[in-house]
Amino acid sequence: MRDNAFGRLRADVLAAFPRLTEELSDELGPHRRERLEQSRARLERGTCHVVVGGEFKHGKSTLLNALVERPGLFPVDVDVATNVVSTLAWGPRERARVHLGDPASADGLGPVSRIS
Repeated sequence: MRDNAFGRLRADVLAAFPRLTEELSDELGPHRRERLEQSRARLERGTCHVVVGGEFKHGKSTLLNALVERPGLFPVDVDVATNVVSTLAWGPRERARVHLGDPASADGLGPVSRIS
């Protein structure tokens, strides 16, 4: 998010976690406490996994471009279809890493090309 709204919201929710867990401690069993802690840790890391699947040419790339606020990151055109598995992650600077080769290689990645 361009104005870092996600960062501000994440900080607010993380600040509320100690009070939330304290107030709910008598009502939460061990399984729910563990799930709440996992959620807190995931939010602290700032990760969010989104899987998009569907039929060809039905707006998946358009949706992803809108989610990351980067029109054109994934190609959208009447004669172009994205046909690769893509993973996006936020970082301190913009860069791309492309894995080419046999996915069945020893490390499962094959040769790696980096684009910075």
